[in-house]
Amino acid sequence: MEPNPINPGWLPLHIFHPALSLSVERYLLRGTPGRTRRMLAQAGFRDLHCVFAGLVPPPLWGRVARLDEAEQWLTSIPVLRKLALYLLIRGDKSGESG
Repeated sequence: MEPNPINPGWLPLHIFHPALSLSVERYLLRGTPGRTRRMLAQAGFRDLHCVFAGLVPPPLWGRVARLDEAEQWLTSIPVLRKLALYLLIRGDKSGESG
């Protein structure tokens, strides 16, 4: 699971959050889906599958009724799905199981 740097919420979070810093977390800006897939492939991972998840900000989870339904509807729209908060990436390491 990686933060999706394409999501417009990451930059303000790291600029204004008192405990986070872009100087420390600047890797977020380089972790685009394509680059992340290439790096994992170079590290020997195969059959990579990437899913975008989380359009609703985590502080709202469990606080707003029917938010899970809204999340499912929003992520069904391809353009919005690409703006999700996270990339969930699954792959297999060559020569290893489990």
